[in-house]
Amino acid sequence: MILRLPLWAGPLAALAVTGCMAPPAPIKPEIPPAAAGRFADLPVATLDPVPEDWWRLYEDPALDSLVEASLLANADLRVAYANLEGARAASRLARAARLPTTTIESALTVDDPGNQPGAVSVPASDWDIAATASWDIDLFGRLRSGALAASADAEAQAAALDGVRVAVVADTVQAYLESCAASQAIAEARAVAAAQERSLALVREQLLAGEVSPLEVSQAATLAASTRAGIAPFEAARANALYRLTTLRGRPPAEVRVDGPGCTMIPAPEGAGAAGDGTALLLRRPDVREAERRLQPLPPGSAWRAPTSIPASIWAGRWACSRAVSTRPYRR
Repeated sequence: MILRLPLWAGPLAALAVTGCMAPPAPIKPEIPPAAAGRFADLPVATLDPVPEDWWRLYEDPALDSLVEASLLANADLRVAYANLEGARAASRLARAARLPTTTIESALTVDDPGNQPGAVSVPASDWDIAATASWDIDLFGRLRSGALAASADAEAQAAALDGVRVAVVADTVQAYLESCAASQAIAEARAVAAAQERSLALVREQLLAGEVSPLEVSQAATLAASTRAGIAPFEAARANALYRLTTLRGRPPAEVRVDGPGCTMIPAPEGAGAAGDGTALLLRRPDVREAERRLQPLPPGSAWRAPTSIPASIWAGRWACSRAVSTRPYRR
């Protein structure tokens, strides 16, 4: 018995066999329910969403201006912006590859054989026009997987940009708070040193009156000197914080003393700080979002190029027209 198959059975079988080569769909990560609860009941924090400009919770105009200057002067942010624009352009290119493409060509040729010996002087113009259309119908998901890879790469670059921005803002706020804390510590240490100097003067007067011994005077002088020596580390910490602020703003080191912030007390946020829940914390962290997009299951290949192991199905068509036109009557 001979089994005869129709002509379309062969291509259909080939499609069925190669259909298993389609890439798998990306797996969306699931957040465990335990991460959605609160971490602790604290009177200084709430579960309200954290604002994007969280440093404005301090309500300090000097800090706001420092953060804006640091964001404008940071070169890593400009590099991250450029990488993000490149990834978005690659994503648009991958999505455009799924659309039909058309090409229109035209040409005009003027032939004048009048200057050639023995040729008839019949100038003519050849006018050609052609149109080509093609479309990859993407039966096996090759272009779709490439678009998903490009989209994932763009989202990873966006998360990397957010990470750089968070790091710049955090460094600026930390340096500003450290300068404020050092300034407050310097003021308090100087007040204590002044009180001990007055105490030392009283002990010396008591020594002249014969009420205390020289040992007590020496102890009071040692304590006053120790307090004065403790001021220098606070001054060094404040200078370190000011140098960091100057570097973050892209300023020369010579401006560290002239353009330093005049903060003398540690600012405190108004009211309870917004901390959010566990899920919001995970979704807010740029490094977690970037790692998820980098580790997303994708077909083999580079970040945005479609894999070459998946077959392509392209439909194409072409239309052309040619016409010769004589520019003057025929003469012998």
